[in-house]
Amino acid sequence: MTFDIKAETQRLADALEGLRLAGLTMSSEPAMRLIAAKFVAATVCLDSHPPPKPDRRPALTERQRELLDIVVEYASAHGYPPTLRDIGQHMCIRSTNGVNDHLKTLERKGYIVREELKSRSIRVINWP
Repeated sequence: MTFDIKAETQRLADALEGLRLAGLTMSSEPAMRLIAAKFVAATVCLDSHPPPKPDRRPALTERQRELLDIVVEYASAHGYPPTLRDIGQHMCIRSTNGVNDHLKTLERKGYIVREELKSRSIRVINWP
């Protein structure tokens, strides 16, 4: 994602105009703080992040993508990641070892991280 300083400056100018039309003036301290914070955040983002490199992660198979989707959807719905058995039920895999093999592959490809010997320790770190 590239950052266009002209476009961001225009967005901030439009925000100022919107505040003016809403009855807030340039002397409105909270409004000015909000706009200044957005501008500083955008500038820091631009300065601190190098241009993105091309995505070099290995491609996912359909089954691996399905597993990753299940983990994300389950965590979103419940607030914590699924167990191996939960994943197995969703993917119709009877063996937790089969699920574990899929998770090891996703870990090796750099899409998730897990803690050893802990249930529900799957964290998605790269969403395709």
